[in-house]
Amino acid sequence: MTEELTMEKFHVKGLDCAACAAKIEQGLNRLDGVETAVLDFARLTLHVKTNSATRVQDAVRRIDPQVQLLQKSDVMPQEDFSESAASIQSKKELAWLILAGLLFVFQLVSQKQPGRAGSNACCHSLSSSGMECAWGCCKNGTAAKLFR
Repeated sequence: MTEELTMEKFHVKGLDCAACAAKIEQGLNRLDGVETAVLDFARLTLHVKTNSATRVQDAVRRIDPQVQLLQKSDVMPQEDFSESAASIQSKKELAWLILAGLLFVFQLVSQKQPGRAGSNACCHSLSSSGMECAWGCCKNGTAAKLFR
């Protein structure tokens, strides 16, 4: 009587290179009790149609002792511990909006002070060029202020 084959899904931990992934996949496909094994190096997942998950885990330990297999049910889904791209983009946009507001207030204040004509040009360059320019302008502005 043959055992029933089930599709097992694992998260692969400790896998360093695609060549190691190929070696593990080939070794599992030659293993008795395994119908198919597909190891996705980019996603660090292993899908195996087998009659013994423990035999698969033992074989992986023999092939590459540094690699660990975790059952997919034991691992949190990717969405639970990483931010979505839309959330990250929203945070970047909020940071740029706050920076623009601060620069606007800085420009209003500096226009009313004599001897600060350069700050107007600095604010315009900041709004168009980005954070590296902003940081340089802030450092230069602070240095000029300290030595006056």
